[in-house]
Amino acid sequence: MHSNLISLLPTPSYGGSRYVLTFIDDYSRFCWVYFLKLKSEVFEQLKVWKALVENQSGKKIKVLRTDNGKEYVNKNLQQLCEECGIQMQHSTPYTPQQNGVAERKNISLKEMATCMIEARDLSPKIWVEAISCSAHIQNRAFHKSVKGKTPYEAWFGQNPNVSNFRIFGTRAWARIPSEKRKAL
Repeated sequence: MHSNLISLLPTPSYGGSRYVLTFIDDYSRFCWVYFLKLKSEVFEQLKVWKALVENQSGKKIKVLRTDNGKEYVNKNLQQLCEECGIQMQHSTPYTPQQNGVAERKNISLKEMATCMIEARDLSPKIWVEAISCSAHIQNRAFHKSVKGKTPYEAWFGQNPNVSNFRIFGTRAWARIPSEKRKAL
């Protein structure tokens, strides 16, 4: 498994998020994204993700490769990894290429999200929705590292349903049930 934290400090989202935490499975290249307000939330979110992944796959995480950021190099995370038998692999400082899978995924998520926002002339504060949509699409599109399958198919063992795909930024109206409607 690979992980990295993307910092989007200049533009907080509408919900106040400033960071994107990514986890990428080495075999399937399936990616999970979480949106954080503070770097200190990484440890708690990692525990939530670990439980989810181990329940979905029925297997234990063996290795977690990250950069050398303080959000990953701390006592809490080290203790959790020791208790669970997870080998931590940290890249050398100032060498992001050693965490290449996560770095490349971050770049592709940010570039795709930027294109979607720019194409529809939307507010940059909608980046959470754009990155979430980007990850959703990339998990259901073929990847060169996963021969003949999508990351979704490699992770879940079934074809993804893409019938709900729509153009990002398409105008939509929420339908309020007649029981809850008021005069205007």
